[in-house]
Amino acid sequence: METKSFECPRCDGVLKEGKLHAIDAHLCPQCKGILVPQRDLRRLLDKMAEEMSKTLSLDDTIEAIPDRGGGVSCPLCGQTMDNYGYMGCNQVKIDSCFRCSAVWLDAQELGIMACLYARTKHHQETAAKAAEARSAPIVDVAIVTQAAERAVLQGWSVGRLL
Repeated sequence: METKSFECPRCDGVLKEGKLHAIDAHLCPQCKGILVPQRDLRRLLDKMAEEMSKTLSLDDTIEAIPDRGGGVSCPLCGQTMDNYGYMGCNQVKIDSCFRCSAVWLDAQELGIMACLYARTKHHQETAAKAAEARSAPIVDVAIVTQAAERAVLQGWSVGRLL
């Protein structure tokens, strides 16, 4: 049985099927971009963030990655992918296909996303510990942040559906 190959939306190279932290992905060996199912992105970020939080300072400045531009076509269906800032910020702009629920990440974008994700988790844990120490009820920052993350991962943007 022959596997269908897909073309990289950036460099026209052939995407290779593979796994990244046990998550199915299509990788471009030329430009190092990656196509992942949107439903698996959070699991992938969880795994990467856990590793990063052990070795990186989560308080260091995270520099923005220059966006390579939107308007790329989904390798799976050919539809133009939406281009938006991950977690509502412009440090990383990702491309997402609403039809296929696939996310295209250019080289380095996944790493910066994992850093941002690890930092957010770290701040959630710190806030929860501080609230617990004060023994005062506060709005659960973790729940609000997780809801916002889920919305972004599912393609929602502030004020509209992408």
